[in-house]
Amino acid sequence: MRMDESHLRIRGYRDSDFPAVCSLEAGEKRTGYGAGVFVRQAAVLWPATFFVADHAGAAAGFSVGAQVQGKPREGWIIRLAVQEEYRSRGIGRRLAGTTIEALRDAGARTVLLTVAPHNTAAQSLYRSLGFLPVRRCKDYFAEGEDRDILQLNLTEK
Repeated sequence: MRMDESHLRIRGYRDSDFPAVCSLEAGEKRTGYGAGVFVRQAAVLWPATFFVADHAGAAAGFSVGAQVQGKPREGWIIRLAVQEEYRSRGIGRRLAGTTIEALRDAGARTVLLTVAPHNTAAQSLYRSLGFLPVRRCKDYFAEGEDRDILQLNLTEK
């Protein structure tokens, strides 16, 4: 299915997005309760860096960025997810770019994120945006949940 780009916009999260964003956050591994807690807290804690990819009124994806308390020059993309039917259409790139720019505008000079080593699509996206590997962390989230930490230096252009 071809997506009409004119109907896609990246905008700030709204409370009316909760059901769709929560469903996407719940995904295959997370519980509805845990997803709901995360989405509600992210909306309160990081409203300036919580974005939704809106395609003709439907949430096609979302991203959440955050600055580290006490280290405002360090930002993280803590979530980026795109509905399966919208993948490979540049939505993840637009969400990441919007989040990076919001973090830069807030004073971040580096942006970090974690990505599963086997998630080749995400690895490719982030590296194409200039992220470089920092280290691999075994069992980062839980046993068998290894993650690569990637970093983007915002002071280099």
